[in-house]
Amino acid sequence: MTKGDEEFSYTGEFVNEVAEEFEYFAYCILTDTRPDPDGRDSVADMEAVEAIYESAETGQRVEVGDVTL
Repeated sequence: MTKGDEEFSYTGEFVNEVAEEFEYFAYCILTDTRPDPDGRDSVADMEAVEAIYESAETGQRVEVGDVTL
């Protein structure tokens, strides 16, 4: 990747993040462990994203609802 006159590259080990997420989810199911983050975190994230889009379209501040975690 290049930014301006500087070039950056990733030299770390390859990590299959999707496989790791599936393994973690399977672990949670098999051990009856609640995944972290859970679906409520995702709802809060999506509400924030929707508010960002609405604010960009209207030019107005948009309140984000309170999601109890």
